Amino acid sequence: LNIKSSGINAEYGGILLNSSLKGLTFEELRVLILKCDDSSLSPSVMESLLRFLPSGEDMASLRTLKDEYDELCTAEQFAFMLSNIPRIEPRLQAMVFKKKFYEEAKEIKPDLTYVIAACEELKTSEKFGKTLELILLIGNYMNSGSRNAESYGFKLNFLTKLQNTKAHDNRSNMLHFLANLLENRYPQWVNFKDDLRNLEKARRVSDDQLSKQLRGMKKSLNNLKKELEFHKNPESIDDRFGTEMNAFLKFANDEYEKLDATYTNMGKCVAEIISFYGEDPKKDKPRGILQRYCHLL
Repeated sequence: LNIKSSGINAEYGGILLNSSLKGLTFEELRVLILKCDDSSLSPSVMESLLRFLPSGEDMASLRTLKDEYDELCTAEQFAFMLSNIPRIEPRLQAMVFKKKFYEEAKEIKPDLTYVIAACEELKTSEKFGKTLELILLIGNYMNSGSRNAESYGFKLNFLTKLQNTKAHDNRSNMLHFLANLLENRYPQWVNFKDDLRNLEKARRVSDDQLSKQLRGMKKSLNNLKKELEFHKNPESIDDRFGTEMNAFLKFANDEYEKLDATYTNMGKCVAEIISFYGEDPKKDKPRGILQRYCHLL
């Protein structure tokens, strides 16, 4: 067996030194895992257990050592205990997923809400629309006599250039000029930022990260559904994997469907706001488009 290697023993020591496991016997830990009782098992502890697991060949060898248990070193006894839990690896993987699911869903929900709300604010804020009209008016004035004069609109990436358009004295830029103009001539529009309360939070949201998280959730849910096929007839009365995970799967599936539907709705809202301002939805992602608007805040 490879259990006696220093790496394995170090991993074993780290697991048992974890405060949540102090005082637990191997048998008590075995029952916790069988019952899917994660009250004392954090994701990091379960991930450590997964790293500690011997290879499939070593697991099979360990299960033959029941009569020699007392002669095994402590780390080997620990591994022996784990090897006697049915389907220990996918079981722990499912428990880690369950433990992390609630927190991950809790993190995703507000991100989706921020983006959807920001899109609605950008579409309905009259003050923001008037400010964009003013920027177009200033741009046409500055370009008078050129081929860009009397433009009907401008690309949103122009907003990122306002700070770079300097005055003759090089002490101020077009953004300063716009702020002064709003404050002195159009005070009714100057607080347009108040209409865009969710924009700052929304622009930090990564569409790629949300997509990756939801794909990961779906994959883990499918894996759990397949794993439950092996737990219809538990070998022990303590084995509650089927009961606990079937209940969790129903809840998690429903929660995932809601998140996925909201994510789809978020994509539609972003595409609509991009089109609303004359841009191409196929070329822009939520984070990029919202960051450009933030240049005016």
